[in-house]
Amino acid sequence: MQKLRERLTDFKDYCKEHLAFRVLFSIFIISLFILMIYLSAYNISQIQAESAFNQAQTQAMIIVSSDEATNQYIKNFLDDDKNNDNYSDFLTEYTYDFETLMAENPDTIGWITIPGTNVDYPLMQKITDNDYYLHHGFDTLPSVQGCLFLEGYNHATMTDSISVIYGHNMRNQSMFATLHYYEDEAFFQEHRYFFVYLPGKTFIYEVIAASQYTDEHILTAMLNTDYETYNESFLQKVRDFEDVNAHFIDIEPLTSEDALLVLSTCTGSNKQHRYLVIGRLIRTNE
Repeated sequence: MQKLRERLTDFKDYCKEHLAFRVLFSIFIISLFILMIYLSAYNISQIQAESAFNQAQTQAMIIVSSDEATNQYIKNFLDDDKNNDNYSDFLTEYTYDFETLMAENPDTIGWITIPGTNVDYPLMQKITDNDYYLHHGFDTLPSVQGCLFLEGYNHATMTDSISVIYGHNMRNQSMFATLHYYEDEAFFQEHRYFFVYLPGKTFIYEVIAASQYTDEHILTAMLNTDYETYNESFLQKVRDFEDVNAHFIDIEPLTSEDALLVLSTCTGSNKQHRYLVIGRLIRTNE
């Protein structure tokens, strides 16, 4: 009888152990299956979003200059004031068909290109839902990478003293991920200009700062600042942040006449910080 009890006890323990194993193994398989579905959906979302952007670029691009040619043109122009006569030709020849873009998505307000980076995307704005393009692609489908979009408080004409464009820091180097190239001083010095195209207008910005900063909402944080020192006060706040990888160029104090464009993305390491690339408008074809 004692041996029988021992065998029954051993059998119960065996069942318990193997039942627990089977349960844990089943949970593992189910979790792995869910993860695979998530990753597949994530990848499909990125592929669909990139396809929409590539299609928009192919349909809407009128004339494209290579990064090298673009950089050389700007360098020559800025090094020699005699190039002023050719400047308007350059601005009018390099543009986008916004009628086509807006037919695809009426929220399109422009296009932004930063030579030397992967930033070459339509620029969106949805005033009624400022976070919309954090989670939707150009085709308006849900997207993990979203779009580059102008702050809802800003005018779509880019005439504000400070305008802010947001974009995700994606692991596949899309959206604003390659803004982090500006952490390298050599890159900062060699890629100092970028373009924003609006219907009938082209703006060239000079990069004057690249730095980490707080995650404060820039425009509301500057509401009580005197308008005459608005730009300079903001730039000084960025300097005071003292990011060890920050880069600035020496310029005369900014005035109310200067228009800044702040490109903002995640740092990738600190959710309470943002990475900013700040451009000052230096030329337009208006």
